[in-house]
Amino acid sequence: MLCRGCMLLKLNKSFRSISLRGLSNVPPPITENHDMIGPPNPVSNLRPILLHVAPNESPLEKEYRLARKEAAKWNELFWSKHNTSFFKERKAFMDARLPVESSPSKTTTVSADEMSVFYKAFLDKNWKIHLNYNIEWYRKNISLVFLAFRVNMFRVKRRLFS
Repeated sequence: MLCRGCMLLKLNKSFRSISLRGLSNVPPPITENHDMIGPPNPVSNLRPILLHVAPNESPLEKEYRLARKEAAKWNELFWSKHNTSFFKERKAFMDARLPVESSPSKTTTVSADEMSVFYKAFLDKNWKIHLNYNIEWYRKNISLVFLAFRVNMFRVKRRLFS
């Protein structure tokens, strides 16, 4: 059995090998009792979660685990696309504002006031996308709350009657 430090080191190495395409090729968790959370994805800034699979997992528990996995995958995809678009547009904005290298001006950054113009324009352009994301996020999370409640009631019954 590995000590806690060795286990975390091994886990960190396995998370670094995770592809940015999603969580489908992630190896099973190292521990037997807990979900594992990895370092943030550099594009989406979300931490991947390796969900624990119980050896005696019921169909309801499996449904809940798969729903959580699907919600995480959906969230990862949205933020990866959104952040890629944001960084691309921000770079184009900054390149348009910065002086050409041959110009005598020594300015190498765009001012905060100029960047605020970009941030507002980006948010205004994407408000409908964010609204739809938030609505869907609430739907998914509310359904996960109800599924979690059902799973917990199932577990209570299983403990009481077995």
